[in-house]
Amino acid sequence: MQWIQVPSQSNVNNLNNLTCEASRHFRNKKKKYLKAKIDELETNSKMKNITDLYRSLKLWHLVPLSSKP
Repeated sequence: MQWIQVPSQSNVNNLNNLTCEASRHFRNKKKKYLKAKIDELETNSKMKNITDLYRSLKLWHLVPLSSKP
């Protein structure tokens, strides 16, 4: 991690690239999770599985926003 402590232009660019890559990774992971969750809710709704539908919504509501992927 020595290269982070030396503020040269190439080191700053490397750090920015790493930050963008990490953000992209977690953004994609969150998008996949939310898509799966929406598909699950749609399936429960279409199959008239109201108990599971409301259980999923309730559990989703109880999870704090900061811990949702």
